[in-house]
Amino acid sequence: GQTAGRGTANGTLIMGDGTAITTPTANIGMGGTFEGGATGTLDVRGGSLTFAGADTSLNFGSGSLIITDGISFAVGDATDRLTHLRIGYNVSGIDLADTAIDLTKDDFSAYVADELSVGRVANVGWQAQADGSLVLGADSLIDLGTVAAPATLNIGWNESTGDSGYYQYLNFSSAIGLLDAKEGTLTAELSELNVGQTAGRGTANGTLIMGDGVTLNSGIANIGVGTGATGTLTLLDNFAGTFAATTTNLDNG
Repeated sequence: GQTAGRGTANGTLIMGDGTAITTPTANIGMGGTFEGGATGTLDVRGGSLTFAGADTSLNFGSGSLIITDGISFAVGDATDRLTHLRIGYNVSGIDLADTAIDLTKDDFSAYVADELSVGRVANVGWQAQADGSLVLGADSLIDLGTVAAPATLNIGWNESTGDSGYYQYLNFSSAIGLLDAKEGTLTAELSELNVGQTAGRGTANGTLIMGDGVTLNSGIANIGVGTGATGTLTLLDNFAGTFAATTTNLDNG
């Protein structure tokens, strides 16, 4: 499901045992419009989805991911990583990009090189909204960045700086993100962690919940930074994972 900026679109891809797809980019429900925008579903019942080439991306705008019980679904691997994984990603400047991915009963792994974003509004227009959530399960693995090439993790990131261009120069953009890693494994070597951040306009709210399977090291951690931003970083009781940041900026967090 994808639009070119007008009208609506809805698409569903059902992957079976005989499915083998290779692509640089997969867009699921991308393209907001004033008429309702795009929605999409990736339904994995087998097969493989391989990303090849430079600057690879798996983008969920208003989309969903369904993984059949007993099926293992992998995105990238340790030697050939996906560049960008974006969930609840709005690049249209309008409408709502809304994706909730719940992996609590699924076998899922993702190896990502540069960026994991959950609830992200790009710097286009002045009224885009994003609401993304990613909940890991016991059989979930996300490996983000490496010590040699750290990545960025964005949860509720609003990049919008535009305005309406008329009286009061309004900006109604909003980004909401949740990454729940109470279960599963999240290994992240980061240059920057952003949990609820704006570029000075609109609003943003981010929440990161960390369980014992989290190992996260970051050069910079921004929690609720920027006008209109709030952020929450939660460590479970008796947290036995790892969280370290060289510089931590707490504004409204």
